[in-house]
Amino acid sequence: TWTCSDLSSDALAFTVTAAKYTKIGRVVHITLHFAFPVTTGVQPVKIGTLPFAVVGNAGMAVGYNNNGAVVNPLLADGTSEIQMQSVAGVVYTNINMSNSTFVLSGYYFV
Repeated sequence: TWTCSDLSSDALAFTVTAAKYTKIGRVVHITLHFAFPVTTGVQPVKIGTLPFAVVGNAGMAVGYNNNGAVVNPLLADGTSEIQMQSVAGVVYTNINMSNSTFVLSGYYFV
């Protein structure tokens, strides 16, 4: 497992149902089932800390999202975090994800 936490300066406390990873060679497979609290925080969504730093950009599949927005999770090169973006590449803020639950799955290289 890995510890999922808010890396934005809004200091949110996520409700985490599962945060798991498997590393095989240079590939890290991750799954995350978590919920945002009710928030008015306006900082960009930054979910971390991933078990290893990301090499190259990667995306994740959204298996469940009760938010209603189309969300594209992004794992940016050189970071250990997940950002949430719109289809147009606009970074979502915490208030956009307030009281939302997500199930994410994907992989990235290290």
